[in-house]
Amino acid sequence: MTTSSQQSHAARSTTKTFEQVIDSTSTMLYDVARSLVTRPERVNVKVTSANDITLFVLQVSPEDAELINGVQGRTIASLQTLVSVISARNQRKFRLKMQVQEAVPSSDA
Repeated sequence: MTTSSQQSHAARSTTKTFEQVIDSTSTMLYDVARSLVTRPERVNVKVTSANDITLFVLQVSPEDAELINGVQGRTIASLQTLVSVISARNQRKFRLKMQVQEAVPSSDA
């Protein structure tokens, strides 16, 4: 049987720093996005902070924007839900934005 002091100790030992939360959230978004797109080499996640809000900018190629948006925006909404849950659990304000990168010119010249 687990005592409340054991549970409390377990909770303290798994507490992450703000930087660790940012890194793990960014990595999660990166890994999920790369698994969904056709051009995983063009996926990038940038993180900016201003006014107590941390913004995760998920950058994808133009041809992969539809895949990240999903049907009726469900995929990007699901990713935002994950970010919101992480945000709430860590008492922070996180937001997710998708950014379509400019097309890279073909090198078939």
